[in-house]
Amino acid sequence: MLDAAERVYYRDGDLGLTVRRLAAEASTTSQTIYTYFGSRDAVIEAMYERALADVDRLLDALERAIGAGRTVEGAHVIVELASRYRRYCLDKPAQFRMLVTASGPDGTDPTKIAGRRRRLLGLVRSAANPGAAEGAEATGTTSPVVLAAVNGFVEAELHDLVDERHMADKLLGELVGALTWR
Repeated sequence: MLDAAERVYYRDGDLGLTVRRLAAEASTTSQTIYTYFGSRDAVIEAMYERALADVDRLLDALERAIGAGRTVEGAHVIVELASRYRRYCLDKPAQFRMLVTASGPDGTDPTKIAGRRRRLLGLVRSAANPGAAEGAEATGTTSPVVLAAVNGFVEAELHDLVDERHMADKLLGELVGALTWR
C-alpha cells in the first residue's frame, strides 16, 4: 500500500493523495486503508518515515563507498557518489521529491529531511577532500553546486528530457567531473 501511496503522491502531489485514490491505485478498498492506517494523515506519515529510512540506508551506503574509495582521486569518488544518488532518485521518485522539497506531513519536524541534505552535502565534501574531519559541515560551494546539478539532472530525466540511458550516464559523469575537477 505504501508503494501505491508513493505513486499517487508523486503523480498527484500531497493534496492529490486521498484514501479513495490510494485504494484504487492499490486495488483495494477505502475500508482496508482505514483498517491498516486509520487515516490519510497516517498513510502520509508512514510513507514519509519509510522514505527517511530509505534515505538513511542510501547515505550509509554512500559513506561506505567513500570510505572504500579514500585512495581514489576525489572527483572520481564524487562521480560514483553522484551516480549512486541518481540511481536511487530515479528508482524512488517520491522519496526524491520529499528530499528535494523537504516536504513532510503537517506536524513533522522539518529538520528531519534537512539533516539528510546536510549529511549528503557533507559526503560530497568528504569525497572532494578526504582529509576533512569526519562529520564536518559542508562548506564552500562545491557540495551544494554538485547536489543542485545532480538534482536538476534527475528532474530532467524524470521528465523524459534526457533521451537515452547510456547518454545520461555519460553526461552525468562529465557534469559532475567538470564541477569537481580543479
